[in-house]
Amino acid sequence: MATTASEEPSPDRVFKVVLFGEIGSGKSSVINLLVGSPVAEVTPSVDACTKLPRWYQISLGEKKFRLWDTMGFNQADNVDSLSPYEQAHGLLRSLEDGVDLFLLCARKDGINASLRRIYSLVNNVFFDGRARIALVVTHFDEGTAEGWWERNEQTIFTKFGIQTLAHACIDATQGENPQSNPPFPESQSKLALEALLKTHGSANIPLLLPPDFLSDSAAVEHSLTSNCGLTASDAEALAQRFATSLRPHRVVLFGEAGVGKSAVINLIAGKPLAPTSSGMHGCTLQSTCYDINMGIHQFQIWDTVGLNEPTIGPIGFAQALQKGASLIRDLHQQGGIDMLMFCVRGSRITQTMQSNYRLFHEFLCDSQVPVALVITHLEHENRLEDWWEQNGTDFGENDIDVVAHACVTALPAEDPDHQRNYGDKLTQSRLSIQAVLEESVFRASTQFNREQDTWVMSFLRKLAGMIQQGRTLRKKEKKTVKGLIAHCGLSQEHADEVIKLLPARAKLPKVPGHVDGPEKWKIVPSTGASWTRSSFSSFSVYTNETAGPSRCPPPIPTSGLDEGQNRVGGKETVPMSTVRPSTRAIPDADGKSS
Repeated sequence: MATTASEEPSPDRVFKVVLFGEIGSGKSSVINLLVGSPVAEVTPSVDACTKLPRWYQISLGEKKFRLWDTMGFNQADNVDSLSPYEQAHGLLRSLEDGVDLFLLCARKDGINASLRRIYSLVNNVFFDGRARIALVVTHFDEGTAEGWWERNEQTIFTKFGIQTLAHACIDATQGENPQSNPPFPESQSKLALEALLKTHGSANIPLLLPPDFLSDSAAVEHSLTSNCGLTASDAEALAQRFATSLRPHRVVLFGEAGVGKSAVINLIAGKPLAPTSSGMHGCTLQSTCYDINMGIHQFQIWDTVGLNEPTIGPIGFAQALQKGASLIRDLHQQGGIDMLMFCVRGSRITQTMQSNYRLFHEFLCDSQVPVALVITHLEHENRLEDWWEQNGTDFGENDIDVVAHACVTALPAEDPDHQRNYGDKLTQSRLSIQAVLEESVFRASTQFNREQDTWVMSFLRKLAGMIQQGRTLRKKEKKTVKGLIAHCGLSQEHADEVIKLLPARAKLPKVPGHVDGPEKWKIVPSTGASWTRSSFSSFSVYTNETAGPSRCPPPIPTSGLDEGQNRVGGKETVPMSTVRPSTRAIPDADGKSS
């Protein structure tokens, strides 16, 4: 027997409406009519536009509705005829808070036995005759719709046994059809649909797929043959597909702080699932896992902190080691990784961006997991995809290879001002990310996974190569690092190996201004040649126009420099100076002066 959800819906509840029907019945057009823009693909050909369930959200007064577009029944011969049945079951199984209303869509010339079988699948097979269904009859391009309904109402009910709560006869095409005589106004169609949803789409007790639906497979097979006209062999095969539990696909989402990773999570989920704008950057590789339902497919997405600088300090390394080992153990226990999703701002490619790509793609996944790119903060583009058309080739040229991309806005979708000003772009952003995730499902054959300790140590050995070079760890720093490593769950042998990976002080050649001793420097301005600093890997290079490049001591911080510093072409330039031991105390890793 069909079960119901809680009888106490929250005031901000989103009502779920599922559209179903034959291919070409106008489901996607109904979506576009209600949304008010062409968000769902529509084509006049016989090929299916909707291949996987997609949802679109609208507001009617104070009520919010999530409209699910589904795969049409009676596909072309080259399409698996059982897929629409399988997807319908998968969607209903995934909607944990139930369904409030079904819209059965049919062309005015498509009221037939095939429509009755689709109706029976939902009403009889899935919900024991208790489904809340409204009939939407489409493609009225001539005559009066209500006149048609008066002539056919009894035939629909008595001959085909289709009993519905309500009906709407509409022209779902965008704009008026010039061939109509008289034309059926689009506004009238939209008003009819909105009235139907307001009246029947906000049930107090939504329906849930019965938890014991598959407890008797023979009964399910019999119901499929008697209600849907399937052959015994097809009914048996379909019942087996219903019983197959689809594993969740696992995605690691990473990027610098502030690029909008949490907003991307919320955009996919359609609700504020991940906290945003907390001001907390977190430790590198710190992660939070979110379970997200996208219809028939379930995703586990790890929102993961990336690097905020091209390199990492020894204490930062030890913290990343802890978080990275924990992440790897979690992923290993869950079964591995299907895809990496790299979140970046729509700006120029930086060294930090390249380091993040290497950290996750090369170090964490041995370059064996596909990477999809999500480019954020593009709300001011006229068209979101314009940015990629102008800049997309830059990633490949900088050795950032991706299999897919999504151009999005990372603005919080729950903000009414953002919905009002960027509603269409927020919808397009969500659909673009959904498409990337769906592609990953079809692309994935096996997950990337390794033996746990082997995976951890392989990653840590590579991670050590990103540690900043140039000075010896102080005694207190060594103690801090060893303490962090001790809590990583490594064996003593592996912990000792990791400690040995920490760099000794780099032996640097003598250069003008280089004074051996602790890392305490200050600039004494002087006249003469200008030295330009640029960063390569884990050490700095100062270039003199006449003397050429030379390795130098640790980079001199830009803050606190005396007068005489300027910038040329975005690079720091420091007049050739005498570098002396500073009398000013330099804070150590814990913020105390040494």
